[in-house]
Amino acid sequence: MILGLDLATAVLPAAPAPPAGVRLGTAADLADPRPLYEADLVAAAGEPGDVGMDEISFSDWLAAYWHRPDLDRALSTVATADGVVVAFSLALTDGRDRYLSGMTGTRSGWRGRGLAQAVKHASLRAARSAGFRRASTINDAGNDAMRTVNAWFGYRPVAAEWRYLRELPRR
Repeated sequence: MILGLDLATAVLPAAPAPPAGVRLGTAADLADPRPLYEADLVAAAGEPGDVGMDEISFSDWLAAYWHRPDLDRALSTVATADGVVVAFSLALTDGRDRYLSGMTGTRSGWRGRGLAQAVKHASLRAARSAGFRRASTINDAGNDAMRTVNAWFGYRPVAAEWRYLRELPRR
């Protein structure tokens, strides 16, 4: 499901406070992106969906994600505890007025504490302040936790996509 939010007019809920010992910052604040890479691997492995995520090397992750031209590190939010990234929300933008939540994830031991809401909220607020007017996100139908988070922000369905899986005959 593709969801949209009019950032120019949306009334965002009050910012949730992160748990004690958790600090919110941006991806631009990271001296080394490796802690984000590690959190991304853990979060992606636990993400429901029909297409699994194979582990990717750090150098490949840097090329595919960290150095992609639409990643806005200043709008991407990370939650850290004792130097470990425990949750994150990556922001992809067109550099003008469109914002896409590329991935919001939380390490399994930290789920259920409102961190996905906290990092996504900080990212959306920063995007609005930077002049972005339209926000989008993509939500797998089986990911009820993120569906709840996105509904909390006021995201609404704007389009849908279907994937079909089929076993191919062996030759």
